[in-house]
Amino acid sequence: MIGVVFALEFEAKNFKKNLSNSNIKYCIINLTGLRIAEEVDFLIRKNNIQCIVLMGFAGGLNDSLCVGDVVLARNYTSAQFLPYFEASSASYRALQLVTVHHVLETSTAKEHCRQESGADCCDMESAHVWKVAQSLSIPMITVRSISDAKNSNMPIPGDILIEPRSSRPNTLRLVGYLSRRPKLVPGFIRMVRQASHAAKRLAEVGQQEIIPRIEMVLTQKVA
Repeated sequence: MIGVVFALEFEAKNFKKNLSNSNIKYCIINLTGLRIAEEVDFLIRKNNIQCIVLMGFAGGLNDSLCVGDVVLARNYTSAQFLPYFEASSASYRALQLVTVHHVLETSTAKEHCRQESGADCCDMESAHVWKVAQSLSIPMITVRSISDAKNSNMPIPGDILIEPRSSRPNTLRLVGYLSRRPKLVPGFIRMVRQASHAAKRLAEVGQQEIIPRIEMVLTQKVA
């Protein structure tokens, strides 16, 4: 069984709509950062998981990455899968990812991260899930969709958009913040549209290319 993990529900909305594969254990954890690790550990131990697929959003650090581009994180994908995914594809690119401790809200912060890490994109979960998968000898593949490009600034602070303690949107808090700052509303709407596009692309590539290839690799291993 393949365990497909998303940190946040919004990232998974399109994947969830079209899910019909009975060989997939689909899980939205609603925990970001380090806190996701314990839940992934529980998921693997409780179920007959052969492979973990971590999916979700990433911030672009490479100027060439645009919103909706899908990235396979080469450094957080098990070696047995790389020959099947590193070949050129029109749907995704195999690049380097770095896991950061907080949302990078400005283009300046992204540039600093790029210079420091050399990575092409960033997220907050991959390194933590990778550590769990390695400790349990479970192969893993990481697929992210770019939700914000390198040169963009978030119109709303990350801790307003997502409640840090619950990792869920706090609608009342968000509406209150925007009502006091109406000039930010167009930027917020644009950000939501970009995230929706990223979620759609993630589902398309994940279901049409990533999952079928993983199943092929696992079937060959069993045979």
